[in-house]
Amino acid sequence: MRGWVCVSMFAFLCAASLAQQATQPETPAQLTPQPGQQLFPSVAPDHSIAFSQRNGADWDVYVLRHASPPVNLTPDSAADDWQPEFSADGKWLAFRSERNGGGIYLMNPDGRNLKRLTSAGFNPAWSPDGAEIVYSTAQVIADPAFRPIRGTLFAVKVGTGERRIVWASSDAVQPRWSPNGQRIAFWGFASQGGQRDLWTITSAGTDPVKVTDDAATDWNPVWSPDGKYLFFSSDRGGTMEIWRMPLDQSTGRSQGPPIQITKGGKGVRGHIAFDFAELGLRLLYIEQIVNQTVEKVSFDPVAGRVVGQTTSVLDANLAPSQIDVSPDGNALAFYSAVQPENLYVAAADGRGPRQLTNDNFRDRGPAWSPDGKKIAFYSDRSGNYEIWTINIDGSGLTQVTNTSGVNRSGPLWSPDGSRLAYVQRRGPTWDTYVIDPTKSPSQQVLQELPAIGAGDEYFGPTSWSPDGQKLAGTRTFTDRVAAGGIFIYSLESRIFQMIVDKAAGARWLNDSRRLVYPDSATNKIFLVDTVSPVPVEIFSIAPRSLGAIRLSPDNKTLYLTLSTSESHVWQLELPPGS
Repeated sequence: MRGWVCVSMFAFLCAASLAQQATQPETPAQLTPQPGQQLFPSVAPDHSIAFSQRNGADWDVYVLRHASPPVNLTPDSAADDWQPEFSADGKWLAFRSERNGGGIYLMNPDGRNLKRLTSAGFNPAWSPDGAEIVYSTAQVIADPAFRPIRGTLFAVKVGTGERRIVWASSDAVQPRWSPNGQRIAFWGFASQGGQRDLWTITSAGTDPVKVTDDAATDWNPVWSPDGKYLFFSSDRGGTMEIWRMPLDQSTGRSQGPPIQITKGGKGVRGHIAFDFAELGLRLLYIEQIVNQTVEKVSFDPVAGRVVGQTTSVLDANLAPSQIDVSPDGNALAFYSAVQPENLYVAAADGRGPRQLTNDNFRDRGPAWSPDGKKIAFYSDRSGNYEIWTINIDGSGLTQVTNTSGVNRSGPLWSPDGSRLAYVQRRGPTWDTYVIDPTKSPSQQVLQELPAIGAGDEYFGPTSWSPDGQKLAGTRTFTDRVAAGGIFIYSLESRIFQMIVDKAAGARWLNDSRRLVYPDSATNKIFLVDTVSPVPVEIFSIAPRSLGAIRLSPDNKTLYLTLSTSESHVWQLELPPGS
């Protein structure tokens, strides 16, 4: 378990295991062979392993005891139950549940004595004495690349439910207490932009120490049981592997350079936990492999139905993400999620992908201009995420927005090209703006959209109606990634109207009346008339996972982003002499 302190009978094992130069055994052992996804391992003193597994449409908490089959502890809950964490004595499991609006729950390792501790929070971690649980207001799942939400750290007393703010000065997620209880490690965005680094602070939330400060994505810090090392996940070696760094747990300061622990991974490795084995220490982690592709299918816009079967357009080699279709329907723009993240254009059938940007920055979210001559996108090339444009031949790179200390993303052109919508991060939340993209940043007049609801909600536009009068978009939350509902916004009346609850990612049809949208929970595509909003299923891609969809300009082709994910818990022995 992450919060264990080395007791005397195991002290020599901890020291011997971790003091050696790190080398990985040739064959790590897979602990969860069942298909699908397993995440968030945690280990009890009796070597029981808790983890999360997708069970049909939702996630459940499982416990694996020795050679027995895994036991589902939350079978009666239709909500996601995940991120389990054993207390140091192994008598309690803390976990995140989406039931009743979400929060941190507690239960015994056999599923009994369920009780709610908080109405918010993700990735709970126990203090070594079991008196408090620290958590972040922003969730982390298995991929640190996409985090639109800024996290604040809280600690809650297990006995009374009393909360205190631990850290709110910068982004902070996945906190972990040091074995001596004096410091908390976490990771987050270094500032605006995409850099992700590690920090430590005192348990009272003072004396921040930056542990890493580089271009690598560093996340998921976990203290070794003896408190001498900080293990973490990083792509500093090219792929996402497990690393460790010697650290003084009293001061939180580095005592030497990072050393790579695992090698040869095919996916994202993280979710670190520890267990004492007979001859030393076992490192547990997950490895998630995601294959993302793009397919297309014919669509009859008059009848509102899909015709035929899907055909492949872009394979998983480039991990195509956030595709957009050119105004003439003959080309696609996308960015590759393979590091480094660059923009590409390809023919509408996927042939001849051509790299549009070639740098080490994160270039994302391409959007064709209505005249087909430019592509707007967002990039951290200036230090924080700003909106840029580039010609389709790769020339004419131009910065459209420029304000330090702010992140902007999601550019969306109006049909006539005279306006550009985007979202902008403001502290813990986001606002939506419309600008004139033809003007320089200093000459722009910002048109701010009104708030969509409560302070923890904002509007993320996804499609501009062809008549230019409305924006379709998603109500998005600042504390979690969830489908908050499809809304349309009238630029004339400045009023929002909810069309479908618990949905996201809508695209307008050319009649400026109907919308199509993907449902990631059921992996189906729906059509809805905004005048009489009753969703109608038009296509299913299950059991594959459905992501964003795009319509060709003539509405006769639907492009689908699809993915398959596998993640399992692995163990790695760290014996003396390793």
